[in-house]
Amino acid sequence: MLLQPCFFHKHPTPTAPPSRLGVGAACTPLPVSVSLFALMSLLVFMLLASSVEARSTAWRQGDLAAAKRHAAGRPLLVQVSAAWCSPCNQLHHEVHDTPAILPFLQRAVGVRIDFDTPQGQAITRRYAILDLPTLLLLDATGQEIGRLQGYNGKEAYLRHLHALFQQHNEVLSLQTLRAQRPLTPHEQLHLARALLVRGKHPQAYALLQPLLFQPSSVGQDATRIWGRWLLRVQKRPLEADAHFQRAARTYANTPAFGGFLYWQANSLHQQNQTSQAIALFTQWAQRSPHDSLPPMLLADFLLHHRLSPDRSYTAIQQAFRRLPTHTPLYKKRAPWLFYLSAQYHQRQGHLIQAHTALQQALQLSPHTAIYQNFARQLPPIPPPPALHVTPHKPRP
Repeated sequence: MLLQPCFFHKHPTPTAPPSRLGVGAACTPLPVSVSLFALMSLLVFMLLASSVEARSTAWRQGDLAAAKRHAAGRPLLVQVSAAWCSPCNQLHHEVHDTPAILPFLQRAVGVRIDFDTPQGQAITRRYAILDLPTLLLLDATGQEIGRLQGYNGKEAYLRHLHALFQQHNEVLSLQTLRAQRPLTPHEQLHLARALLVRGKHPQAYALLQPLLFQPSSVGQDATRIWGRWLLRVQKRPLEADAHFQRAARTYANTPAFGGFLYWQANSLHQQNQTSQAIALFTQWAQRSPHDSLPPMLLADFLLHHRLSPDRSYTAIQQAFRRLPTHTPLYKKRAPWLFYLSAQYHQRQGHLIQAHTALQQALQLSPHTAIYQNFARQLPPIPPPPALHVTPHKPRP
C-alpha cells in the first residue's frame, strides 16, 4: 500500500572555501550578536528536547533475527527508514514515537532497521524496499503479509495500518478485479508494484512495461519504480543509469526531471563516476541560469555522499542567489537550503553558523521533524569564556 514516499533522495518535494561567516549575504541571516545567539540556541535546543514525547521502548533496534526469536509466534512490524529521509522523520515524530502506535505494537513485535546499515541493505534486497519509509508486516517466519510505503499524514497512515492488520490481500483483490475487467493504468501500476516487491519480477515488468516513459503521472511513477528496483534492490547501476538517463530526457520539461536526474547521478556515483554525476547538475545549472533547483540538488547530492564540502557550500550560496525572497517558492525551498547549510557548518565545526542556519529553517518550517531532530543532535553553543580582570594594585 503506497502513501507518499520519498521520491527525491531525501524529501518528497524540493523545499529545497567559501565565507566562514555563516550563510552570509546569500542567506541574509538575522543580525544577532554571537553571545545573544548562543543563549537563544541553547534555549531552543532545550525547548525542542523537552517537547519531544518519550520514545516508545516497544521498538527493538536493528536486529531482525533477535526480533523473530522474541516474537514467539507473533507477527513482526519492521520499520525501514533513514536519518536523511524527511518523510521518515515526520512519520517517527507524528506516529511511530507516539502512543498512537502502541495498540499495533501490542499485537506485533516492532523492530527498527536503518536503511544505511548492512542489515538495512540486506533487508532492502530481500524485501525489495523501493520507497522510504517502508513498514513491513511479516509473519513469525519472516514471510511478508503486507506493507505500507511512504507517509502522507497521521490519520491516513493509521487507517491504512489498521487495514494492513486485517490482512487485506492487495494482490488477490487486484487479480480478481483484473479477471472481471481491464485494469485502469493506476490499478495496473499498483498490481505491478505489489508483484515486484513479492519477487515476481517477470509478471511485474509485463505490467509496468506498457506504462514506462509515458507522459502521465502514472507513467512517471512506473518509470521511477522500475529504476529504483534496478538501483536500490538489484544493485545494477549500469542499467539504472541508462534507465534514468532516458527518463530525464523523456521528462525534461516536467517537474519530475530533477528527481530522475538525481537518481541518474546516484547511478553514476555507484559506478565510481562521480565527476560525471556532478557534471549533470552543473550542466543543468548552466542551461537554467535562474533556477535555484539545480544548485540545490547538487549541494544535496554532495553533502549526502560527503563529497567536496567547499563545493557543496558554493552550490548552496548559488541556490540562494537564484531564489527570490518573499515568494511561495522561497518558502518551499529555503528551509531545505538552510538545513543543508547547517549540515555543512556542523561538519566543519562551525556550531554558531550551524545553529543560525537551522534556526532559519525552523522559523520557515517549524513543524518539519527532520529539522527538529537535527536541532536536537546539534550540540549547544558553549557560552563565551568569563573575563577574568586582575585588580589593579596601587603603587606603594
